[in-house]
Amino acid sequence: MRYGGRPLPAPRGARYTVPYVTDSPLSAGELRAAAETHKELPTEYRDAVLDSFVDRVGREIDARVDARLAQAASRPAAPQPTPPPPAPRPPKPVSAMVLALGSIALGIPLSAIAVGVGTNPAGFAGLLSTRRRLRALGCAIALDLQGNGKSALCAWLSGARERIGAAAAWRQEPWSRVLLTRVVAVPGPRHPALVATAVVRALAPGAPAWAPRLRATGDELAAAAAAVRSAGVDPQRPFTAVVVGHGGDPRSLRPEALQAELARGGPVLLVAGPGERDVALPERVPAWRQQPGELRLLVALGALLAQSGGEAVGGDQGPLHVLAAAGARTTAWFGPQDPDCTAPPTARVLRHPAPPPCLPCRERVCRHPQGPVCMAFPRALGREHPPPSWLQGNAP
Repeated sequence: MRYGGRPLPAPRGARYTVPYVTDSPLSAGELRAAAETHKELPTEYRDAVLDSFVDRVGREIDARVDARLAQAASRPAAPQPTPPPPAPRPPKPVSAMVLALGSIALGIPLSAIAVGVGTNPAGFAGLLSTRRRLRALGCAIALDLQGNGKSALCAWLSGARERIGAAAAWRQEPWSRVLLTRVVAVPGPRHPALVATAVVRALAPGAPAWAPRLRATGDELAAAAAAVRSAGVDPQRPFTAVVVGHGGDPRSLRPEALQAELARGGPVLLVAGPGERDVALPERVPAWRQQPGELRLLVALGALLAQSGGEAVGGDQGPLHVLAAAGARTTAWFGPQDPDCTAPPTARVLRHPAPPPCLPCRERVCRHPQGPVCMAFPRALGREHPPPSWLQGNAP
């Protein structure tokens, strides 16, 4: 592959580095919030890898770039005076670089690809370091998949002659389009998977709009099964994994919704991430408190749910996106967030049957006098949101 998917040396003083081709199942809203408050998104949610789609889309990009070069080389030369000038040099190989770099996390939708370059030291020194490392890749094309100021800046710093990204209406910071040489319209809402796919299609028109897909290894599946079994749940029988969020996060399931899920019957496993260490869980309910560095176990848990016919349940938060991307049947509660923009594409999305007028506010702190009432409803009363019309299926 020639789109830059090779490890890069970490810059001195780098706080975070993702030195490989990587993908993230996280929504643009979650990435933006993570950039604003580092506590919102634990580090391990950034590093999920999806090689199959990367390879397929990368090969298609390479093939189309090769076709461009071959077409240019086969054009008949204009009549030349005698004696003819020296033969032109053969064109240099053109590589495509896909960039999505945030202040604390490199992360883009799983239906696209990115080159991990890490987060450099802050300030002007970090800017120069980023520019030096990006230009060392020698890329001619930069695809800005994330659609914000930071990713557009990275595309510009790369020195690529052609910098392609989403048009202003689909960008988090519309002004950042001025750093690009070409913008594309997105045929639908500002969902990060669709936005990134539209940008990829600028080079590979046939690129499909696939849902995210993460795969667990056999060893990871065995480790996850052991963890589930030790919590008191049979991993070979259907069970429900309920993602428990922090009470201060308006995206989290409300206590009444959680209690309704527990009352439905059947095995339940509560899943709490590293950011919920201080969250009190219901007594006598099996639980798994995810530790830092256990992202791959979370991926394997999603695969176990898919194999056993179980279900993942929760709000619009990182762990639920990971479980959905791993193949788990997913039901997601949506309140403050806009499901057209941030929902896992394959999830069944439920909304409040009589939502307050402030919905969707997209706020990280609820300002409603009674708290996040938009999330206070049981499954039975939830109003199902239509699935995305642009989705073409799952990644193979």
